[in-house]
Amino acid sequence: EQLVYPGFVARTGYAQLSQLPRYLAAIERRLEKLPTNVARDGAQMAIIQRLEDEYDDAVAALLPGAHPGPGLQRVCWMLEELRVSFFAQELGTAYSVSE
Repeated sequence: EQLVYPGFVARTGYAQLSQLPRYLAAIERRLEKLPTNVARDGAQMAIIQRLEDEYDDAVAALLPGAHPGPGLQRVCWMLEELRVSFFAQELGTAYSVSE
């Protein structure tokens, strides 16, 4: 729901749209690995969830009707890259990213 939703093509922009196939492939890889990787997956997802909660708090702190600026938008995409790094490292990330 964060990657593909009504109107996502217009809101995502070309640069990030070109990354979408890799993000979707990463989801598939994660699901393939999950049966033998449950504990590690859970630990990594807890990190992602904490960072997403912090991101959500930052967005919620914006003035009503305000949209996230370039900095917050970049954080959103950094979270996607971190997912790739955690769950499908073999696909590579677009840039270096860490917690």
